[in-house]
Formats: sequence, C-alpha cells, structure tokens
Amino acid sequence: MNTPNVLVALQASGKCSRVWNIANEIAEFRRAQLHVIKLTRRNPSTTTKAHTAKLHAEPHANQPAWPDAVADRTAAVAVNEALEPIVNRAKAINAELVIVGAKRRRGLHRLFRSTPHRVCDSIPCPMLAVRSHGSADGYRRISIAMDPSHSPMNLTKTALRFAKLAIKTKVVVVTPPPLRTVPNLESLSGLDLSSMDDVVRFKRQVRSEAADALRHVGLHPKILEVRTGDAFHEIVSSARKMRADLIILNLGKRKSQKTWLLRSTVRRLLNRMSRDVLVCRDE
Repeated sequence: MNTPNVLVALQASGKCSRVWNIANEIAEFRRAQLHVIKLTRRNPSTTTKAHTAKLHAEPHANQPAWPDAVADRTAAVAVNEALEPIVNRAKAINAELVIVGAKRRRGLHRLFRSTPHRVCDSIPCPMLAVRSHGSADGYRRISIAMDPSHSPMNLTKTALRFAKLAIKTKVVVVTPPPLRTVPNLESLSGLDLSSMDDVVRFKRQVRSEAADALRHVGLHPKILEVRTGDAFHEIVSSARKMRADLIILNLGKRKSQKTWLLRSTVRRLLNRMSRDVLVCRDE
C-alpha cells in the first residue's frame, strides 16, 4: 500500500505555526508523508549570497523543526511566485492533499483571486486553506456543504476522513430560491406558480438523494440540513450556528467551463471566512 503524500506550503519565517500543527495532525492521522515548500516574502532572485548563507547558518528561532514525517523540503520561493512550484510539486508527488495558509481579504482585495483560490483552480487534488488564528486542537466541529447540481450526490473520501476527526458533523445542501428558477413562457403569461412547485419538488428530491448518500457511507440522515437561498450565506449561517471550525465544500468534478456561481461561492468563502476551508471534488 502506497503512503499518502501531503504537500504543505509553509512560511519560512515560521509565523504560520497553526498551518504546521494542522499538517502534522493530518499526517499522523493518515500516516502520510509531508512535503514542504517554504514561502518567503523576499524574492529569492534578489537575495544576496551573504543573506542566504546567514539564513542557513542561523535559522529563525520560531521556525518549526522538521520531524521524520517530512519526506523532502524544497528551496524557499517567493509568495507571489508560489503558484507554479506548488502546482508542479503536487503533480510530481501525486499529492492527495495540499495545505496552504490563508488570510481574510478586505475591501477591493476581495475582487481579485487570492493565492489559495488560484491554487485551488490549478491542482487536481483537494486543498485545505488554514487561517493563522484558530483552535490549536484540530477540527472538532465540521460543516460539509454538498453540491446538489450533481446526481447522484455523494461524499468524497477526503470529506469522510475529515469527518472522522470531528465530534460533531453537519451536512448542508443549499437549493436555489424560487426567484432563481427559470419559469416557462406559459407561467409568465398566466402567472402560474408552477415554478414554486418545481422548487418544492426539487428540494424533496435533493433531500432524498442526500439522505441516501449519507446512509451509503454509514452516516445518519439526521445530520442533514437542506436550506434554500444564496449558497454562500446559507453555508456561512449553518457553520456559525454549529460553531464549526472547518467548512468542507464537497463539489463535483472539475469541468473545463466552470459556472460563475461556483467560482463566486468558493472565492467568497476562501476570502471572507474566518474559519478553515477544505475544497474537495469527486474522486
């Protein structure tokens, strides 16, 4: 049996100690090997030889020690140039998970894609965005958001593995509101409420399929919650209600043409949420 590989993008200064702690806990639970990419604010191409020699001779006091679980460490790369090294390294080691640090973005910065979002769009495996501030005890309350647009619905293996770490798990499925249902031409002229009926039937079908998916993996349907509204706000509301410290987006397989809604929901969660976010797709 092959040993799983986990890639961690870690600040070389050691400031993201929580990222390192989470990565160690996951590696211990999965019995995986850690592969580390050091990120630095200084551009490696402009670093002087004297400064480089000083870094090797006198490591930072807060820099974490590398345990035996670490398989290899790459040379430090600049944060603004980290996308290509992370993507190439993840493909080279066939990583089953990529862990990156993430910060909440404010103001106009929310209009642009963050580094975690760009990494998420470029890698074929799940990505875990870890905040610098949060619980140091790992994940105890997990909220899993399932994608209702793919039938049959199912939970990925990654989501199930993380669910085993928690003491409380909630599965949330968000269906579109009635106003977003496209009515037919007859409904427009006759003011028929068939669109509302369609939404109700769709919600019942989603609840039934999601409950079957949970039973198939050995979970009780009582942890299922079906909501109607905006995907981002409903996912955030459910996570805050249960005080979740990890949100898992259980999405469908990557498509060449992504929908605007999917990109918007993932980007908003990665940029605005104060909790950790795990984005995983069908395996």
